[in-house]
Amino acid sequence: MRVCPICDGEIKREEKKVTYRYKEHTRDIVQSGEYCTQCHEGFLSPKDLKISQKSISDFRREIDNLLTTDENGGANSNYFKKLNLNGIARKL
Repeated sequence: MRVCPICDGEIKREEKKVTYRYKEHTRDIVQSGEYCTQCHEGFLSPKDLKISQKSISDFRREIDNLLTTDENGGANSNYFKKLNLNGIARKL
């Protein structure tokens, strides 16, 4: 059993619905992570954050009338790869 560093409660792996707000719009997104059963603090791994970041990014893109990740088919990443600019693209 993992112990919460904040309150010494038990930490369990689960999915929670989190409401994100962007430009007066809201969307519920499922966020996987480890959560304390007492204080409800969340502990998210880089993998957890990467998975939810796509949903958050697509939500913002929809509001801004831009192509979502699936709609653009990764065109930008292929462009950077073709020009051998991957390192630069990550810094932007």
